[in-house]
Amino acid sequence: MRRVLPLLPLLLLGCSDDAPAAGAPDATSPVDAAADAPSDSSPSPDLPVARPVIDQGDPMPFAMPDWRVGFLPQGAPDEVVPAIEDGSFTAPVTEAAWSIDWSDPEPGTDGQLTTGSRRGVVYAAARIERPAGRYLFAQAETALALYVDRAVLPGDVYASGRIRVPLPVREGGSTVLVRSAATRGALRVKLFQTADEVYLNTADLTAPDLAVGEREERFVGLAVLNLTDAPALGVTARVEAGDDWEPSEIAIPSLPAGAVTQVPFRLMPRRAPAEAGRMVPVTLRIDSASLRASYRRTIQLATVAADATRRVTFRSRIDRSAQYFGVVPPRPYDASRRYGMALTLHGAGVEGIGQAQAYSPKSDLWIVAPTNRRPFGFDWEQWGRLDGVEILDDAMARYRVDPTRVYLTGHSMGGHGTWQLGTHHTGRFAAIGPSAGWGSFQSYTGAAAPRGAFARSQASSNTQGYLSNLTHRGIYGIHGTADDNVPIREMRSLTAAARMFTMDVQTHEQPGAGHWWDGDASAGADCVDWPPLFEFFRTRTVDPTETRFTFTSPGPWVNPRHSFVSLRSATDPSADLRVVSSREGGTVTLTATNVRSMVLDGHALRAAGVTAVVVDGRRMEVPDADLPVGPQEGKRPGTHGPFNEALQQPFCFVYPDAGPAVWREYAAYLVSSWAVTGNGYGCALPLSAVDAAVRDAHVLVYLGLGADVVRPTVDARWSDAALTLGGASHPDAAMVVVFPERPDRLGAAIVTTAGSERLLYRFMPFSSQFAAPDAMVFSAQGVRAAGFFDGVWMNFRAL
Repeated sequence: MRRVLPLLPLLLLGCSDDAPAAGAPDATSPVDAAADAPSDSSPSPDLPVARPVIDQGDPMPFAMPDWRVGFLPQGAPDEVVPAIEDGSFTAPVTEAAWSIDWSDPEPGTDGQLTTGSRRGVVYAAARIERPAGRYLFAQAETALALYVDRAVLPGDVYASGRIRVPLPVREGGSTVLVRSAATRGALRVKLFQTADEVYLNTADLTAPDLAVGEREERFVGLAVLNLTDAPALGVTARVEAGDDWEPSEIAIPSLPAGAVTQVPFRLMPRRAPAEAGRMVPVTLRIDSASLRASYRRTIQLATVAADATRRVTFRSRIDRSAQYFGVVPPRPYDASRRYGMALTLHGAGVEGIGQAQAYSPKSDLWIVAPTNRRPFGFDWEQWGRLDGVEILDDAMARYRVDPTRVYLTGHSMGGHGTWQLGTHHTGRFAAIGPSAGWGSFQSYTGAAAPRGAFARSQASSNTQGYLSNLTHRGIYGIHGTADDNVPIREMRSLTAAARMFTMDVQTHEQPGAGHWWDGDASAGADCVDWPPLFEFFRTRTVDPTETRFTFTSPGPWVNPRHSFVSLRSATDPSADLRVVSSREGGTVTLTATNVRSMVLDGHALRAAGVTAVVVDGRRMEVPDADLPVGPQEGKRPGTHGPFNEALQQPFCFVYPDAGPAVWREYAAYLVSSWAVTGNGYGCALPLSAVDAAVRDAHVLVYLGLGADVVRPTVDARWSDAALTLGGASHPDAAMVVVFPERPDRLGAAIVTTAGSERLLYRFMPFSSQFAAPDAMVFSAQGVRAAGFFDGVWMNFRAL
């Protein structure tokens, strides 16, 4: 089956209208203390080579250009993007060009170019010249993308007001085009200028609250823009010594050229805060031998009471960025006691801390609210689901949580996430409680279901297909009967389907209530802090090493583990894996379907009193160690595929040192998109800058490098003339492919035939609604081939 890829970045697909109603929780940002600070050219004392240190403040506005604005109605053919792709689009534009009527806006002081919302796309175009010795960057609210000549960068589609991206305008002038989602509201474009090579954007800050009495390592994440066309190499993110902080540093490979990326900083307190209500300054600094100066900014962090609802930061294992979660501590708190935990997932547009603030403290539970990487993020799928799981792991270890009393809940998009994590990570939760949740993009929006290879790479999105995993779990659904955002039919159909597998299902329908509602039932917001939900939770527990279960997984890349079983690979990569476990005395019997290989946790089984297992008729004694079943070579979690798995661990885009600039520009687009959508750190380097340390620490994703350089270990080859996948040759096309570069690490490549480089921008992996399989080839007309490699990466099967 062919699936035609969208012409524009897939950020468009993530434009959910699932926004919280008035009164829904939100977050405030830490205060920036360096506004209008003067420059400091004194040498830095802890650098081996003296260089200027520049204290940055708020950026200098750049004069508004003469914008021309045009509207493209929904469904109308778009002639603008093809003109951008072939280089024929130029500004200024005439009144009627590219089948659009263009007009002069009256920009306001806040950069507003349009008013209201309409169904369609708004374009704003201008010719902009960059002053000599200055760099430009932009804040473009409701923008899907910014085009500078033929380079592309992401916009702030959800109008958060915190996103800023480089604007790589040439000194001689460039055509700048902004493409906006008109349904999101007014388009606002603000331009800024600076003489600095990099800009530290404190509007986009990930930071902790400092709890009284706690002296633990913390992290800060800060969006940093590299405004030049060269990467900054060997970067050090420093926290300067102060009254409250020990000096610290984190080394990162690069600040990618022409991109924005999040940079993590380590906080090492000299002492624990003694009182709440203080603001504590922290000075952050970026150093690199590639830069002519060091750049720093000072932020302020708040101290809060020990039992306050607050932000807690950690360093992500996904990309080594700084992330946070909101937490509501038990009250009263006894350090000698083990508590349960409720993981709660927020709705679209809501911060994790805002979700936490919607709950009243519980005497027996920690309440922990992940972020989905951003308020809209990934709909709790893909990287959003990974964020929920790694915060679950972090909080359980940090707070010594009782693993038998862990629960899952969430509202709206977070209700969908509750079904997502609840079905795919069933072994972690005793019960789930979705509020105003939806099942899938198909049931909620009416979108067409993916087909062919994409039905498998995106199979995890079909929540309804994995409800059988909830056989021994409790479900409590909550919904307002007048919800006009997520129809109540979603809860009713999901809970009815779940009753086919478990009768432990209860629901509450709040009469006349809309999407977000409150009352007097709890001290928090009733639609999430519903007392009967927590009473339901308290009467249920889970056995982390249960021996009677049915577990179905779309693939080891989603979740390989349930109880004592870790799946490694499938016999048929196009189908689910399934394990049914039963127990008779000290013997566990497993029936596996489509499982090529797995590993059983012998230590956990022996601790549960199991001495023997029977797997598909074969009896084995249980050792006090891992018990491998099936061939162990080939695919396994972490080196399995599909393509997105390469980007769900620390990665680095690698592009040619010479040749077309499009490869460096595409790397900047990918890194910036990851920062904007996923609040993440992304590495991008020219091939010559990739050393052994980078190779050892990252999955390398090769952009535009020859097959003779990449040397893929699968049946995929490419040249300027054609791309070959599974023996079939494709001219005038692009290909993405993942492969095992080493036994313990994936590699990946994104390549095109000569002259087809503009196809690159049709592939945006950082999306909740699209996931590539192991390999695919596509052209301007759509997908030509897509599929998976077998369990040992030898044979390619197109679906």
